[in-house]
Amino acid sequence: MNSYSWNPVYNLVMKMKQDYKRVVGEVDTYDFKTWLQKLNRKEYDEVFACLHVNQNGSLVLFRYDLFEMKREMWEDQGSIYRECRSVVVDLEHEEVVLSPYRKFFNLTNSRKKSPSSSV
Repeated sequence: MNSYSWNPVYNLVMKMKQDYKRVVGEVDTYDFKTWLQKLNRKEYDEVFACLHVNQNGSLVLFRYDLFEMKREMWEDQGSIYRECRSVVVDLEHEEVVLSPYRKFFNLTNSRKKSPSSSV
């Protein structure tokens, strides 16, 4: 099991890489936009459409823009967007190069306030 499996961005990108390899036969490029184009899958297009994706070599930066984010993206505790705060993934070496602290909220921002969550 990879030590980055806690990161949903990494997991989705590695799933894309495996899908790309299955479709093309090999990983012939580490260009993320090429992967999106050749795979042409709604599940990937929808996730990455509202993210800023910048690439330098095999390093890809994923980040959200607060203006483009929808409110329900924050309300879903399992949302991948909570982790898209300047995450850098190395596509070639399959590593998370940079990851910020996990998204957290103040108690006053939480919709569900339970005694266990306020400890």
